[in-house]
Amino acid sequence: MLLRRMAAHPGPDLDDHAAAALLGTDRDTAVADLRHLTGEHLVQQPVSGRYVLHDLVRAYTADRAREEDRPAERRESLSRLFDHYVHGAAAAMDALYPAERHRRPVLPPRPPGGPALDDPKTALLWLDGERAGLVAVCLHAVRLAGILYAYLDNGGHPADAFTVHTEAQHAARLLGDGLAEATALAHLGVVCWQLGRHPEAIGHLSRALALFRELGDGPGEARTLGNLGVVHSAAGQRELSATYQEQALDRFVRLGDRLGEANTLTNLGSMHVRMGLPAPAAGYNLRARRLPRAGAPWRGGHRAEQPGRRHHPARRLRRGGRPLRAGPHDLPRARRAVRPDLCPQRARCRAGGTGPHRRGDRPAPGGAGHGDRPAGGAGPRPDRAGPPHRPRR
Repeated sequence: MLLRRMAAHPGPDLDDHAAAALLGTDRDTAVADLRHLTGEHLVQQPVSGRYVLHDLVRAYTADRAREEDRPAERRESLSRLFDHYVHGAAAAMDALYPAERHRRPVLPPRPPGGPALDDPKTALLWLDGERAGLVAVCLHAVRLAGILYAYLDNGGHPADAFTVHTEAQHAARLLGDGLAEATALAHLGVVCWQLGRHPEAIGHLSRALALFRELGDGPGEARTLGNLGVVHSAAGQRELSATYQEQALDRFVRLGDRLGEANTLTNLGSMHVRMGLPAPAAGYNLRARRLPRAGAPWRGGHRAEQPGRRHHPARRLRRGGRPLRAGPHDLPRARRAVRPDLCPQRARCRAGGTGPHRRGDRPAPGGAGHGDRPAGGAGPRPDRAGPPHRPRR
């Protein structure tokens, strides 16, 4: 029976937990069946713990399943499999991004028997190993798209993310679920930004913003406003970007969302540095620094919510991608970030002198900061090299 059930799996491979879900049995029974099938060369095990059907075996057993198994049994088997992946992904994301749990779909209690994914490292390894299968299951279990958003975004998988969120948006529209459609559109906007398709990103985010406002979803509106600001900034429209960021900041403050408020404040700080306005930049970053800290540390290489002391968002007043520490004496440093000629040591060096040149006064590559944080969500490390802006759902 397991062979016929495996033929219906939408992904390229599976592990013993997924096999147990397909059979509706315990893991030990599934492991025994898999060993037997592997010994008979009906199932391949290219790497330890991963099982694959040859294309010819899959086609033959799929025909057998349609002939021998009732449709209700096949549907129940796939429902158990999809539930396994949805709950597994949710558990993994809770371990990696505990502070964003409230932004993911609410699920019923997790059924027993799944893998233990409480440890962030284990959770990330599971997501990486199951990524192809998870993407395939997303086409059948739409809510999985919202669960996986941060993993696909932070993990650098824009092609998979585009597939997942496009299908989620189409399904939500067919079902008449406005909130799910707005969420999928917002996610698509971020993916299109990652792919450098700024007009398309702005179009998706604008549609999402209209839906969030129509539905009265304040958090969704705030995050989308912030992301519109980041994408407009990437497109070189800084004044319009600042307008959207100010609107997002107002919404986050009213909602009491400290993470969104901190990220938006640091985005505004970076924006004003690039606009040649160091005094407001320092003010925004100082405001972010004074916010109460609550949340979780880095998970799986990305910030969950609590910025640690060394990487607090308020230290992200940047020059050339390096954080400038926000403090009482930061205004002269902010000015030097915009006007390198204000650095006396550099002026002496350019004149042929040999005066001291502090590391903090090194010329900025490209002359601009980078690293705008996503609106209201976890983002990359502040000192991570990469593109100049970073939106979030």
